[in-house]
Amino acid sequence: MKLTDKDTSGCYFVATFKTTFAKLVEKIGKPSYYDGDKSFYLWCVETKDGDVCCIYDWKEMFAPSKNMPYEWHIGAKSEEVGKKVVAELKAMGL
Repeated sequence: MKLTDKDTSGCYFVATFKTTFAKLVEKIGKPSYYDGDKSFYLWCVETKDGDVCCIYDWKEMFAPSKNMPYEWHIGAKSEEVGKKVVAELKAMGL
């Protein structure tokens, strides 16, 4: 899994995954953006199969803590891709 600038339009919420912000940054890199409107953090990523997806927090009052486990949302173009994303994240040690 790697960061991407490919178009992620059409992705929708399909799964969640629990890990810390710090671990995501360590394994994937810095978030694609830090906004604070509906999400504080968003990673646009590409799976090893080339599927695009997003990992993000959703409608929190405060940004998730750097070292506390958080239930991140996964947006993808199908539930099948969402399952692949979760499997890849687990394989990465997250």
